[in-house]
Amino acid sequence: IFMGSSTGDLLVDDDKSLDRIFSSGERLIAVHAEDEERINDRTAAILSDSNNPTTHAIHSEIRDPQTALIATQRALELSNKYGRRLHILHLSTEIEVEYLRRHKSAQVSCEVIPNHLFLNTDDYARLGARAQMNPPIRDAHHRAGLWRGLQRQQATQRQQQSARAQQEPPLMVRCAQCQVHLPQDSALRANDNWYCCAEHRDEHSQH
Repeated sequence: IFMGSSTGDLLVDDDKSLDRIFSSGERLIAVHAEDEERINDRTAAILSDSNNPTTHAIHSEIRDPQTALIATQRALELSNKYGRRLHILHLSTEIEVEYLRRHKSAQVSCEVIPNHLFLNTDDYARLGARAQMNPPIRDAHHRAGLWRGLQRQQATQRQQQSARAQQEPPLMVRCAQCQVHLPQDSALRANDNWYCCAEHRDEHSQH
């Protein structure tokens, strides 16, 4: 879902349509999170100001960090409201990372792309229009925030992997009927024998 205009005519930004999409079906919803109303308001205000130099960097000024955050918050609220799995595409701001760190549930995922990790607004001077994208590149502060978010996530994953590695393996037993091995806490016991299911327990007891 393109919550903010980008390429083509795929825009879906009105509350009624978004509510209908999130409330219907079970498939994962992926969103391009930029707030269209703020884009339009800032485009009109900034381009009408003759004091603003018309450079490629104005693209990042129009589609500012709040433009991204507003849409991310909106998508997260709808995901929580309807219990829908949500994937937020190409995060570009530190404030989105921090908001999601505090508020996202397990049904929500997100990503960051190399453009926003390795470029910042200083690169407009060198790359010009080639650096324009949606969401736009940000200043170095936001780029650093994205890296911190990645590092925190990697540290969390390493801790989880370490915790799983330290867990003792489950005690295994063998079904007396079919000889299949299974964890003891998933097996049934009768007459000093273990079984994988009640059917095999009953069959074995008839022998």
